[in-house]
Amino acid sequence: MDSTPVRLLTAAERAMPDGAAKAVEDDDPYELVGMRFPVAPGVDADHELGRAFVEEYALLGWREAKVRMLFETPQFAGAHDIYRRRGSAFIDQILGEVFRGTQSTEEH
Repeated sequence: MDSTPVRLLTAAERAMPDGAAKAVEDDDPYELVGMRFPVAPGVDADHELGRAFVEEYALLGWREAKVRMLFETPQFAGAHDIYRRRGSAFIDQILGEVFRGTQSTEEH
């Protein structure tokens, strides 16, 4: 299990984009909280989470290229974190599994 602490955003980083009604306040009950949890030995957590992201957006009707953008864009922190750790080929593999039904040559 990765014991690296998750960095929480500052109030300024949580501020809503220009044109929004108001900034997020310190006591906002909808504050994003990142959690880490242990996975069973031999489970590729990056693959499982990455595939969950791809499947979720594919079910919403997003095309493959748009889902790929999700991983390449730093604002989508969870997906982008997988992209940075595992690279473009890893994301291509997951996209292929979901959008084209290709099978991975690795165990997950």
